[in-house]
Amino acid sequence: MGHDQAIRGPNRRGALCALLAGAGATALNLDAGASQVQLTDPAIAAWNRWFTAHRHAVAMCRRQQRLEAILVETIGFPVAPDLAAHQARWDQADRQLGYSAALTAEEIAFQVEERLGDDLFATPARSLIGAIAKLHSVITMEEPSPTDDQSPWPQLRSIRADLERIAAMVKGGN
Repeated sequence: MGHDQAIRGPNRRGALCALLAGAGATALNLDAGASQVQLTDPAIAAWNRWFTAHRHAVAMCRRQQRLEAILVETIGFPVAPDLAAHQARWDQADRQLGYSAALTAEEIAFQVEERLGDDLFATPARSLIGAIAKLHSVITMEEPSPTDDQSPWPQLRSIRADLERIAAMVKGGN
């Protein structure tokens, strides 16, 4: 893959990667309802598979971005009179760094995450914790920012917090 892919305008996935790299992704606190429910709710098992894939996708995204930054810093952006020579330098540095391989690994990781997310949403929750896990994953996958104050994100985060609190009270017998 050439440098044209690396210097394209921003996209949603790139913005999400940058956000996750800076803010870090937080895991759902399944301890609120961890018990026999985890063994009987297929949504929790599906969430665990999805979240493992999500963490891997974020790691691959961070790796790709780090290598892309090195390429841009080392090779720079092309200038019109020197495109062929620039492309050759970019391709050589790419081979040394493994940028294209990292980009491919990132793309595959996001495809796996998306497929497992689809599987999760096709799996009926059998518990409050399972429903919370599904809500967590949709917020994680679709929210532009963990601090986005545009509707519906604050409201969805509030609902998730309410449900987690209720699950903890149910587990505690309160």
